[in-house]
Amino acid sequence: LCAHPDLCEKVAKLKELTKDSQEEQSRAGLQSMEGEELANFTQMNNSYREKFKFPFILAVRNATKYTVLSALEGRLPNTPEKEIAAAMEQVHKIAWMRILTKYYSASYPGFLTCHILDTANGCPAAKMRISLTRLSPPESAGIVCEF
Repeated sequence: LCAHPDLCEKVAKLKELTKDSQEEQSRAGLQSMEGEELANFTQMNNSYREKFKFPFILAVRNATKYTVLSALEGRLPNTPEKEIAAAMEQVHKIAWMRILTKYYSASYPGFLTCHILDTANGCPAAKMRISLTRLSPPESAGIVCEF
C-alpha cells in the first residue's frame, strides 16, 4: 500500500507512474483542482496519510474529482484495520478494471463482470478464489489471471 502513487500529486510530476495510472488520474480531473478545493483535498489527503501511514487509494478510472473528495472524506474516520481492508479492496478493483480494459475487444461484444454470491446468506461472497480463463481462440486459451 505504501508504494501506491499519491492521488494528490500532479501527474506531470510523477513520471514513474504507469501509463494506466496517469490516464486514470487525468480522467478523474484531479489535476484541475484549484484554490479552496485543492487546499481542502490536500489537507484531507495529508490527514489521511498521517493517520494511516500510506496514501489514499481509490479506483479512479470512472470517478470524478467529486467522487474522490467524497470518498476521502468518508474514509478518514475509519479505523486503521477497516481502512487497510478498504484500501486493499480498491487495489483489487484497480487491477480488475485494468484487466477488463486490456481484454475487452470489439470483436467480442459485451462487458465482462464477475459477481460471486453467497446464495445461502444472500450477500456477496467473501474470500473466494477466482480464476479468469480465456476459452478462445485455442492458441491463447488458458488462465489469464487469478485473484
